[in-house]
Amino acid sequence: MLSKLNVSKNLISSIRDLNPIKSLPLLCNLDLRLNEISIIKFYRSKLIFHFSKLQVLDLQIISNEEKITAINMFDPPRYVVDAEENARKLHQRISENPETKLVRQTLKIK
Repeated sequence: MLSKLNVSKNLISSIRDLNPIKSLPLLCNLDLRLNEISIIKFYRSKLIFHFSKLQVLDLQIISNEEKITAINMFDPPRYVVDAEENARKLHQRISENPETKLVRQTLKIK
């Protein structure tokens, strides 16, 4: 079975173009360099997310941090969403607090 695929210098412009290879169960090394797809925003994270078994993308080893970032970016666990929501609420509460406003005025902080 295919584990390494080099399709660099082709006309691949979207993740949709890669649908036919998503079903390759052993694909762990994919080279898409010099394709239009590589200029898409968050290209690397999107590919890592959609091809979760990849270990190497464009000749660069995929780190655990990149895998975690990709998951948190495109399908975050509930606790990550909750943490972000709580941080937003806390920030809003602090910024609306009259004492905080007074301290900012005193220290001339925007």
